[in-house]
This record gives sequence, structure tokens and C-alpha cells, in this order.
Amino acid sequence: MPFIHIPLPKCLSSRWPFAKKPYKVPLQRLPFTFRRVPLALHMGIQVAILATIGGLWALSERRNGIATVPTTPSEISLFWAGDVSVSLLWTYSLLWTALPAFLMARYMEYFGAMQDALKISQPMMELCKPSGLEKICTRARCHQEHRWKRWNRFNPLPVFLKYWHFPKRRARASPKQTILLDYSKIYYSIPLVNTCFALRNRHFLVATCMFVKFLLSIVSGLVAAIFSVAIVSASSPLPLTMPNMFYDWGPAESSLRPALDIVSASVINNAPLIQWMTPTHAFHPFSVAPSSAALDGVGGEWNITAETTAYSIALDCDILDARVISDAGGITVDGTPGKDAQVTFDFMHRDCPVYTWINLMTPAALNMISWSQTDCSWASGVARVGFFAGTTDPKSQIGLSNFTLVSCVPRFNQSTASITVGAAETPGHVLESSILSTNTSKVTSALSSYLERVHMYTAVDPKSTDLQMDNICRLSYEYSKAHNNTNPLSDSAGLMQSFETIFMATYAAAATLASFNNASTDGPQLLVGSLAQPENRLFVVWRPAAVVMAVIFVALLVTILVAGYAYVNADILRSQNHLILGHALMVDRCPGVTQYIDDLKADAVQHLRAEEKRRHLKEGDGMNYKPATEEELLKGRSMVEHAEHLDEEWECSLDGDKIRLGKVSGFLGYYGADESPTESLSSVA
Repeated sequence: MPFIHIPLPKCLSSRWPFAKKPYKVPLQRLPFTFRRVPLALHMGIQVAILATIGGLWALSERRNGIATVPTTPSEISLFWAGDVSVSLLWTYSLLWTALPAFLMARYMEYFGAMQDALKISQPMMELCKPSGLEKICTRARCHQEHRWKRWNRFNPLPVFLKYWHFPKRRARASPKQTILLDYSKIYYSIPLVNTCFALRNRHFLVATCMFVKFLLSIVSGLVAAIFSVAIVSASSPLPLTMPNMFYDWGPAESSLRPALDIVSASVINNAPLIQWMTPTHAFHPFSVAPSSAALDGVGGEWNITAETTAYSIALDCDILDARVISDAGGITVDGTPGKDAQVTFDFMHRDCPVYTWINLMTPAALNMISWSQTDCSWASGVARVGFFAGTTDPKSQIGLSNFTLVSCVPRFNQSTASITVGAAETPGHVLESSILSTNTSKVTSALSSYLERVHMYTAVDPKSTDLQMDNICRLSYEYSKAHNNTNPLSDSAGLMQSFETIFMATYAAAATLASFNNASTDGPQLLVGSLAQPENRLFVVWRPAAVVMAVIFVALLVTILVAGYAYVNADILRSQNHLILGHALMVDRCPGVTQYIDDLKADAVQHLRAEEKRRHLKEGDGMNYKPATEEELLKGRSMVEHAEHLDEEWECSLDGDKIRLGKVSGFLGYYGADESPTESLSSVA
């Protein structure tokens, strides 16, 4: 069936999407990176980067991390095992490492494109300088060049830096800054070297862009270190219960030998403490409520934090002067020290009368005996505890040398404490504790019974027959010996502190073992704690973030300057031509360019002929010298690099849309036969 062409109405044919439109010659436009929309987009990207990093930084500080992230496997071999979940975990880690670095690298390329457009526009900007016989330098410029020459005279730097200086400003641009300007040379592509080259040409905005791009190349790798994963503790409410009550008679009614063994193992020999105690406090145990479903699906290490009651004994001790007590008749020695002597002490400590004694049966023995006074005879609930320490010495007035007498006021404390206990592998092990409030009470009858019994436990060591000590004093002596290099008996203050530490730890262990074994008569006490489980949180590391934000902020300021540069020089930037064809259009029918090329070739041929003649004379073949043709001499020679040799002899400017070349002494070759050089210069002005 033949194709039937049905023409469309004229009202529809022009709106048809595939209708052929008449061709229009394109207008001159600004380079893409200098246009309003790309510049606005560029600055918007910079502001977005600053806002994103700053916002995530603030969020990280406020919420203890940005977000919860999965744990990345520690072995790379798991990635190739074929497990999809493991592969996803590795993929997640790329979101905060490789992705920011990739985005920063792409931004650096876009900033480099703006820098390249700026470099390409410099020859045209030099050509469009105001023409005319301008003054070479102002008074300030002359003074600056004078100081520069004076500095070069005493400059200790190498020669290649000693004579590196800014070229003199000329009325018109030189070929080296226009038609010979090339920022793409290998040695001008090295970071910081290209910046110095741009500064030497007085292209300060280009130099600034080059330096900022160098900074961006540094921070593009640093972006991967902005985000880091750290293990933090995540809390959630957890119902708890206290099924047992505190029984204050527990330490007095049970044996204290296990408590003393715990103190010996943990406090002196650094073994782990038992559950629900610290070296100073015994804590009321709690457990998770049976009806709670908060632990469903919880794995790994997790802790419980709650407020509970802490019980402890605090000692307020004083070192008493034995001489004062002896002069007052408070020390009596019966018998011979070292055989059958008994030393009796009768003294007053803080309005409480104390009566106690010590037997000195072993010669040259180390004596340390604790004592207790549970009734001050005039007030109930007041007690004293303390110890004697010294070496048996028959020559001493009291039968003891290096004597120390310590008397302490015990106080029973019931405190409200916040504790964090382990709940996974070591349930009840106290990890952290802090005392919120303390209520001090007098010594109760249960505590008095405990104080009367604690010093009755003796320490027997067959290897140490010269020690006369009870158990709690032996632990105090060993603790002081482990923490002081001197003899414990010669350090009364250290011995007193050791006694306080051991005494408090002994009660904490005894109360933990014996005071929480009875069920509460009123039923379990309910309370609410918090479940803390370690999880991976994504944080912003402030040092890399601050460096990256500083560089991006500098880049934003430079972009604003480039936007102003593009706005002021928009007409010049639009007239810029590209490619070889555009350059050919600029030099088309320019006699000055033709003469410049002829002079360039003539100068090159002159140097090559002189070099060739010297070579023939050196080889002894001067008689048979036959000059080569111009084409043979120039073959393989770089006329572009040789053109820099003539840079000081020529000047460039722009006349309309044509490049105008002329010698410094006058524009030659670009005026007619009846036009003088002076008239040509005046026409340029």
C-alpha cells in the first residue's frame, strides 16, 4: 500500500516537535562556569557542604552520634564468603568513607574547571588592557621595586630565587602574557609552582584559585576521616525488683572469716570483688522483673543502671600521743615486756572513756592489736574502735618502740546510690557507682555486736612467729606494706589509712554476704532502671571536619570573587574565541602578525646559521661550507618556545576583534604606506 502524505495545517506544523526550525547563528556567550546559573549552583553546593557538615556535627554532639550503624566484619575474607548480609555491612561502611571522598573529588574537578576557564581568559584580559602610553609605575610601585632590588643585593637564597621578581608593567601586554601564555606546561602544572607562575604574571585571582585547588586536593582524602564509628552505650527503661530486705544483724550473727578472706583477695591482692559490693559499700541487690520483656532479643554485653541503697561504715580516726597519755597516768605496764607483761591503756578520746590492754609475751615481736569500745557509759549509740602498733622493747617506758595508738569514731551510713552492674557474663558485678545522698546514724545494737566481734579473729602464720596481730590488723599491716616502701610501723599516718580502708571493706563484704538473704515481708520492691547495651554510633570527628569546612569556606569566598570578576568583565569574556579556528579568526588579515612571524623566523634562522657555521669551522670543513635553506634550518625547531626570545621587543593589544602586534619603539607593519608610527599610536590611544 503506497504511503499517503497528509500535510498538517500551518497552525500546527510550526508546533510539531519534530518540525525543522530555521537555523540561527549563535551569539557569543560567557564560558559555562562564569554564567549566572552555574555560579549560583556552585556557591549553593559550597553552602550545602558547609551546612551539611555543620549540621551533622551539631547533631553528633547533641544526640551522642548521628545514627546507629551495623557492625562491620573485622576480616576481609568474610566479604568474599558469599554472605549477602556481610556484603551489605561492608557496603554500609562505604557510605561514610568512600562516598564523601568521591563527592569531594567531583567537586574539586568542578572547581578546577572554573580555574581552567579563568586561566584561558587571561590572554584576552591582557589584550584588552587600556592602550596608550601609560606611566610604567606609580610612586609606590617604584618604591616597592627599589626595596626589591635592595633585598636582592643581600639575598642569601640561591640564584634562581634571588633574581625572581615581578616583571615591569607595560602600557600594552607582552606576547609572553598573551599569545605565548601557557599554564598547561608540565612544570607549570605542579601544585604551588603554578601559583608562583601566576603571581609573577600578576594574575592574582588565578593564583588564588590554584592555591585553593591545591588545598582541595589535600582535603579530598581527609573527607573520608570526617565520620567515624564508635561504640557507645544505648539506654532504655527496664523494670526491676528488690525481693530481699536489709537485715542489719546479718554481719553480727554470721562468721566474718569469709568477709576477711574476700578483703585479703580483692583489696590486697587485686582479685575481682564479689557481686553487689565495692571496697567501701554494700549495695542492695535487685533483679529484672519477671514480667519484663525488655531483654527479649538482647545479645552481647549489656549493663543495668538503677538507684539502690548502699550501706557502709566510715571511720573518723585520730593518732593519739602516747607520751601525753603516759604522763597523765593512762598507761600502766605490769610485768616484764617480752615475757609476761600487760600494758593497760585508760584514756579519754573525744569525751569517751576508753579502757583496753595489750599483752607483750614475745620478745622483739611486731605487735598490732585492734580494740573496740562499744559503750561510752554515758551515751548509747556511741562507740570507739582503734589499734595499737609497735615493737616489743623492754627498755621503753611503755614496753613498745615505734608505738602508734589510733582511736576512731565509727559511723554507720545508709546512702542512696546510682550503680551500674554487669548483667551478661558477670551479673551483679558493680562497674560504676556514685553516692547521691547519705544519711548517718548512731551505732545500733547490731552494729555494736559486730564491732565487738570483728577484732576477735586471729591470724596464725607458722612462718611469721614474730608477729602478734589479729586478722584485721594483719590485713592492715600487709596493705600498708604493699603501698608504702618504708616500714609500716614507722609510718603512723599510713598505718591509720590502711586500717580505715580494711575496716570499711570488711564490713562491706560482711554485709553483702549476710544482710540480704531474707525475703521482704512487704513483698518485692519495684523500681525502674535503665538497660544499657553497647551499639555502634556514627560520629563526626571535629578536627577533620573543621579543616574541610575552613577550606570550603575559602573556596566560597574565591567563588564570590570569580562571580564579581565575571560580572565586571562579561563583555571581554564573551568575545573570547576557542579552538584553532577561533584563534585564526583573531589573526586573520593582521599585517602585524605576519611581520612578527617573519621576524621570528628571521631571528631563528640567524641564530641557526651562526651555530651551523661555528660547527663547520670547528670540524675543519669551513672551505666546503654550503649554507642550508631556511626550511631545512627550521625543520624540527620549536618556534613557539623561541618566540619568548623576542618578548621584550614586541607588544600586543586588541583592536576590535583583531590581535594587533607591534614593536615597542612603534607599531610597525600595521599602518598604511601614508601613515606614520606616531599617528598609529595616537589612533590606538
